Amino acid sequence: MADEMIEYEELSAGRKDGFVEFVKEEVGKKERCMQEEEEFHRRKVEGMSEEVECTLENMRLYKLYPLQTPGAPQFMKSQQTNKYFKNAHEVL
Repeated sequence: MADEMIEYEELSAGRKDGFVEFVKEEVGKKERCMQEEEEFHRRKVEGMSEEVECTLENMRLYKLYPLQTPGAPQFMKSQQTNKYFKNAHEVL
């Protein structure tokens, strides 16, 4: 990336090392932040009570669609919800 910036004269050749170090530092900060966030969520899940765990395991997901009316266009009903819950248990 730095070589491309030098080629297009957006960065001088003398400042390349400083730019590369800056990018490495910023990437390292972001990676540490993400690791801390993952650890926080991991501890939060481990600290849940048995009642909350049982409730989450037995949770059912329903996906509701409006009734089909004569003037409305046809649409396909899908069981998939989103990337977190994946599929609904029942489509209504």
